[in-house]
Amino acid sequence: MRTLKINQLVTIHTEILDIYLGEICKYELITPEEEVVLGQKIRDGDESALHKLVTANLRFVVSVAKRYQNNGLSLEDLISEGNRGLIKAARCFDPTRGFKFISFAVWSIRQSIMQAISEKRRIVRLPGNQLVAIAKLFQAEGELEQRLERNPTYWELADYTAIDERKIADYLAHSAFAVSLDKEFEIANGKTGNMLDLIEDKNGIKSDTRLMGESDSILLKALLNKLKKRESLIIRLSYGIDTGHGLDADDVAAKVGLSKERVRQIRMKAIKKLKRIVKVEMFY
Repeated sequence: MRTLKINQLVTIHTEILDIYLGEICKYELITPEEEVVLGQKIRDGDESALHKLVTANLRFVVSVAKRYQNNGLSLEDLISEGNRGLIKAARCFDPTRGFKFISFAVWSIRQSIMQAISEKRRIVRLPGNQLVAIAKLFQAEGELEQRLERNPTYWELADYTAIDERKIADYLAHSAFAVSLDKEFEIANGKTGNMLDLIEDKNGIKSDTRLMGESDSILLKALLNKLKKRESLIIRLSYGIDTGHGLDADDVAAKVGLSKERVRQIRMKAIKKLKRIVKVEMFY
């Protein structure tokens, strides 16, 4: 049996993303020595130094953002949020501490991305530590699925991640994202639609409702035509057939000129006759 391979870093390229990647590749990388100089200039308020430090590290933001795909935001949105974190880190970077800028900036980039996932894709905002745990579970789930060639159980996830089973159940129960009903996506053959095109409107009238109603009406009239004229009339008046509202026994009796008890007897006799007709016709 061929081994199932799952690549969690597969990137779905779009025209906008390809243009962006082509643009950021034009910016030259900088050396650690240049980082120190730029960092000192940024602390002195030099905006051109800030621009150079940020643009030189845009490719790193893309590599970080790729790891958070399939969490409810497009890669373009993840990169945008990561760039916010990169700019924030560049403004706070202190080269005198002896850290590389990337080592310092990665935490701000991740925090910005995870915060965006929490705030923009969920109705209820989750704390940062829970987002980290959920991301860890998704990664572990993918690795175990590749190894076991099936979906892992909670017990297997707990053993693999050293997280309590009850916490795993709680994390996964709160990991779902809110989906806009108006969000467009491709349905088939290049045609686009949204969730409203796929979700059943339980309050709406089904396309075959009128057709089925007409068919039932024809069958009912055919059955009533097999009764005697008076029997058919009493059934129609009692159940509101053709009128939409039924009459009580007193009103039916007044219309047909019979007693209430006689109307009841004829109605019961007509119903029994209809049941016999239906049972017989079911065999043909």
